[in-house]
Amino acid sequence: MPKEVIFNTYDVYSTIKSLAKHFKTEVINEHAEHRVNIPESHGEGFVSAVDFRDGLGMLLFHCTLKKDMILKYTCDEFQPLRLIFCVQNDFKHIIKADRLQYQLTNLLGSMVSGSCKNEQQFLIPAEKEVYFYSIEIDRKKYLQKLEHSLTSLPKDLSEVFLDIECSRSFLYQGHYSLTIAQSIQNIRTNDYKGLVKRVYVESQTLEIMAMQIKQYIDDLEPSHKQSVLRKKDMELIMEARHRLLSNLIQPPTIKELALLTGVNENKLKKGFRLLYNTSINKLLQDERLSKAKLLIAEETYPIKEIAKMVGYKHSGHFTAKFKKKFGVSPKDYIKTMGL
Repeated sequence: MPKEVIFNTYDVYSTIKSLAKHFKTEVINEHAEHRVNIPESHGEGFVSAVDFRDGLGMLLFHCTLKKDMILKYTCDEFQPLRLIFCVQNDFKHIIKADRLQYQLTNLLGSMVSGSCKNEQQFLIPAEKEVYFYSIEIDRKKYLQKLEHSLTSLPKDLSEVFLDIECSRSFLYQGHYSLTIAQSIQNIRTNDYKGLVKRVYVESQTLEIMAMQIKQYIDDLEPSHKQSVLRKKDMELIMEARHRLLSNLIQPPTIKELALLTGVNENKLKKGFRLLYNTSINKLLQDERLSKAKLLIAEETYPIKEIAKMVGYKHSGHFTAKFKKKFGVSPKDYIKTMGL
């Protein structure tokens, strides 16, 4: 049977205290961060929390447990709005009375809240390195900061933030963006101390909130107009690069690449800039010229033939591009190589 840890409040520091009691260990307080390390008898890893006050807090779970565990919230208080991001492996989240049950796997995130005073459960599997990050928003407290900004949000999302008495449930799921992934990594790996760390972690948390809201709005757009780049898109961007460079003579156009990989043109261009620090066309040109340089050094083909082999129909155009990139013409490059 799975081990159960029962929480009677949504306060993030109380969550850490209850876990410490369950694992029969102590809470480590490092300024604003409260942390419990998982004892070897139960597994390895840690759970940490920061309460930023004014209704905003965060929990970070990064652990491998020897037995399945259920984190059960049976709280007689209004439920928080949670922004949850699974970084590694998977877990289940259940809100019982609303019959909401869903699974988050790596690279998936959710915005979720239950109705009324409702039992929530997190099912953490054993023998897996489970890593997830959750922003906990007490809407009644936090609304004082947001109230005048909510008019800029889509109506349904605005209503979720305004629903301080939890009159209805809400669930949104999707692959989260690269910006969110990077901010979670920053929270996990920064080596700041004291007040600087607290301010830094809070700034990253607010960045994640902003990007998740932006992503929610982006998802309302037709797929061909979406611009937020999800982490899952990176594999498709790398596939697009491979397809682009596999045929230097007749490479696919940007439109064709988008169709071949299922990534819209906006995301494709943005992804190349982010991942390769260059445009699609510039990357293709650089690859063609680098390939030409190697072929010239091999002294197997004449320059006109090499130009055609790397996709240039006119040798004069090839020569101009080669000289611009390497500072010498192909003929002069042959001289410098002593060929």
